[in-house]
Amino acid sequence: MHFYEKKLITDPLKKRRLMLGLTQMEVSSQLGITQSQYSRLERSESDPTKYLMRLSKIFNCDPEELFGSSILREIEQGFLDLPTPNEVGFISHENKPNEVFLDLKKGWYKITDLENLLTSVKGSQSSMTTKQPKPKIRPKQRDTR
Repeated sequence: MHFYEKKLITDPLKKRRLMLGLTQMEVSSQLGITQSQYSRLERSESDPTKYLMRLSKIFNCDPEELFGSSILREIEQGFLDLPTPNEVGFISHENKPNEVFLDLKKGWYKITDLENLLTSVKGSQSSMTTKQPKPKIRPKQRDTR
């Protein structure tokens, strides 16, 4: 089983910057602004309009393509290409007869796989011998009259 972390990048400026292997500091110095000002551009907290020409030169694209459809498609594809889990499992315990611990990895699941998982869980419950819960015995209240 392979383990890795994949962070989703949803901002076109950040996506372009990372594709070129640049840091925020490198881009900000080429723009003549501070790193924190550039960071606000990436987070859409500041209007990038006055930097479009310089950003397009840095990122080697046309100004209208900075936020255009091709980079947005790449961002969307990155989301759709999230890793698919290798396994889905569950653990049941006799002390918790009406519960299961699901071992789900982050990723895309086919609906049929989830349906099969639920079928397996239901099947395991019927084959599991369950203990009846012990009745709670409460001490009798003393009559203090």
